[in-house]
Amino acid sequence: MSSSASDFKIESDGFQLDKFQGLWHVTHSTLNMWRKGSKCNPRIEYHLLPQDAATGAERWSDMVMYDDPGEKRIKGVDMALEKGGKRFRWRGSGWLFWVKCDCEVSHAWMSVKT
Repeated sequence: MSSSASDFKIESDGFQLDKFQGLWHVTHSTLNMWRKGSKCNPRIEYHLLPQDAATGAERWSDMVMYDDPGEKRIKGVDMALEKGGKRFRWRGSGWLFWVKCDCEVSHAWMSVKT
């Protein structure tokens, strides 16, 4: 199997949310959850949702997965904090509905399988 890299552009004209969908591996983070302790190999899978009815903001669901030592999963919903922007607010689903975290994608790249 071969793969080639294609840059996921984060430019002044906006964040490419449609290309952000799918499975991503977190390689750098300031979130203590990934920096300390036994939680490792974080990855997040994103899927588009309808825009927020009240604000029109872009929304997407996510499944956060990590090893501790077995695989753990956390469901959430993300909402863009600015139009076409790379900043968003994560909010937990289910019994984690009260947990929220503001996030920003600073760098991203994706592998395209050929």
